[in-house]
Amino acid sequence: MTRDRRRRPRHYPLPGRGVSSTELNTRISRRDLRHAVYNNALAPIARGLYSPFADAGEHQRHVAALQALTTGTGRVVSHATAAILLELLHMPLEPPFHITTPRKGPHVHRTLVTGHRSDVPPTQIVQRHGIPVTSPAWTWTDLAINGSLIEALVLADRFIRPGRREFGEAAAPPTSIEQLRKALSLRGRANGVRAAAQALELARTGVDSPQETRLRFYMHQADLPEPEVNGWLLDDDGRRVVQPDLLLRRWRLAIQYDGEKYHSGEQMRKDVLRTERTEALGWKEVRITKDHMYDSGRLAIVKIERELLARGWRR
Repeated sequence: MTRDRRRRPRHYPLPGRGVSSTELNTRISRRDLRHAVYNNALAPIARGLYSPFADAGEHQRHVAALQALTTGTGRVVSHATAAILLELLHMPLEPPFHITTPRKGPHVHRTLVTGHRSDVPPTQIVQRHGIPVTSPAWTWTDLAINGSLIEALVLADRFIRPGRREFGEAAAPPTSIEQLRKALSLRGRANGVRAAAQALELARTGVDSPQETRLRFYMHQADLPEPEVNGWLLDDDGRRVVQPDLLLRRWRLAIQYDGEKYHSGEQMRKDVLRTERTEALGWKEVRITKDHMYDSGRLAIVKIERELLARGWRR
């Protein structure tokens, strides 16, 4: 005769987030830990790390791992991992995770972690999913001082970009030029600060794509006039007609960057109509594609400069 197997009821407390074995050892016995894992109250996600969600997807397991690695440790999620949690970089959350430890704190020795050492000011830490994360401004400094000038500029434009309501985006930008400057000043004389400061001088609000930023940067390097970002062309009655990516208002030159979008017949019709409206207002439209952007935008600069010279611009 078989007998029903009875499970021992759980009378020990478990957190509703990712947790480390170090923290669990202060809460429950090893016997209770084995019981929790056996009964799917805790699911192992890495050595010494557990999730309270046995059937969690990959993203939720990664969030639980970050909760377990940071709770009560003084550590903070930083760099690209912070940018992903802050929804500033649209990439999957996956290891190795970037985690910053205070200078006097113990280093994280794990294959799923890329460790950094820095004393992040408390004012530069925010919470996401119960995880301490560097603020948007401090996250930008982490990425900017470790990258090139142009990539620091691309990220600055992205981080200060107000959302477009017509795209269903929140209107408030993640951060501001002032907040980026303040965070950068807190980095002192760290390597890369000077290039990051140069990027801030070139950053502009309202940029919609990295390629628009790169094109503007290439124009700056070529000593061309600085373009206005996403300004409107108006008709004689002051009504908005066309909004080019970049424009040189003095020379009535509208610059459009055509990305890798699928050009259906409808999209091509819209592009032709945009060009017609632009030129009906007395403007010239210059269309740039990725083929113009190689070699620091050499062909794009040649194309824009030719049109500028035709409209009376002189070096």
